[in-house]
Amino acid sequence: MLKPHSSVFGFEGRRVLVIGDVMLDRFVAGTASRVSPEAPIPVLVIEEESAMPGGAANVACNIASLGGEVVLVGVIGADRAGEELKAILEKKGIFADLLEIKTRKTTQKIRYIAGQQQLLRADVEQSDAVNGQALEEIIKRHMQRAEAVVLSDYAKGVLSVELLSHVIAAARKAGKPVIVDPKSIDIGRYDGATVIRPITATRLPPPAYRALRMMRRKRRPRRSWARCRKPAR
Repeated sequence: MLKPHSSVFGFEGRRVLVIGDVMLDRFVAGTASRVSPEAPIPVLVIEEESAMPGGAANVACNIASLGGEVVLVGVIGADRAGEELKAILEKKGIFADLLEIKTRKTTQKIRYIAGQQQLLRADVEQSDAVNGQALEEIIKRHMQRAEAVVLSDYAKGVLSVELLSHVIAAARKAGKPVIVDPKSIDIGRYDGATVIRPITATRLPPPAYRALRMMRRKRRPRRSWARCRKPAR
């Protein structure tokens, strides 16, 4: 069994089941030397475009780069972006058992870059909940041979509370560690997981981040101006 606290190099030769929100990260790069006459925005002259796996697909790539044998389970749309993502994963040697939904769009994050400066990010996504029953059938096919399960949750509708409960329970019954990379601040969703990646303040949504800052301010002791003043001469 793969121990969750072992070295990252222990991934080599291990079979890891990655489940979560897959996406395509697209980069549109060029130069911007003038401002549009239509609006106060820069005009990007496109020189290069590239794409790479994102979200849970990026997690799968990282594990594969450490020598792990990865099975990736997620959802894509019946569109060009989905086909492109599958082709990239195949070239990287990752087995992707992806549920294709005709009424859904493949999640994309498109970044527009001029030199070293990112000008804009445009997202293509649907975050409504996915039918968990179809995903459960796919996961069941791969759970037995996996040595560990990684849940990569980007809050795009794949890892519903019901599916999380089902997967974590099945993995625990089979004696497999479950590692969670969460987007949600409601960590109760991942009850029963072996390891949960900490959510830092920079990863929190603005309302939660503001609430955290207020909590810290309340805990911080107030300064006594009487103590801080220099003694009168």
